[in-house]
Amino acid sequence: MNTSWDRLRLVYELGNAFAACTDLSQLLPVVLTKCCAVLDARGVAVLLLDPERNELYFPYVSEHNPEAAARLTAVRFPANHGIAGAVLRSGVSEKIDAILQRVATGTPLRFSELFGAVVSRVEVVVTFLALLELIRLKQVRAVQKNIFEEIEIAPAAT
Repeated sequence: MNTSWDRLRLVYELGNAFAACTDLSQLLPVVLTKCCAVLDARGVAVLLLDPERNELYFPYVSEHNPEAAARLTAVRFPANHGIAGAVLRSGVSEKIDAILQRVATGTPLRFSELFGAVVSRVEVVVTFLALLELIRLKQVRAVQKNIFEEIEIAPAAT
């Protein structure tokens, strides 16, 4: 990540991708493709919970190697294993918790401050996804008072 402009451009592009798709089956392939490009990765995957079997699995895979993609989509493991299992058990991801702590003061958090300390493309994506989830859950809101002004993140109750 070279500059803050690069980070903001990435966030803008991800936001456009999210806004353009409302169906999860359409949205996830777009997100996977964008994540591959942004992370300069040969492949990415989405890990989901199968609540009936209490297992984690990879239903969406973007991989240049079809054999590797097929192997990954066949992988299932108990939901209480590894880092993903720990996050699932706690119910709160670290980024979501960090954003909530920053807005808990009641003082609006400027969008640029949220991404100001981000040092990698992966962190930009994770931070943006955490912010979108908090907005979806109506725990925070994003407000832009006037065109071209800074976007502010605030608790949803204020």
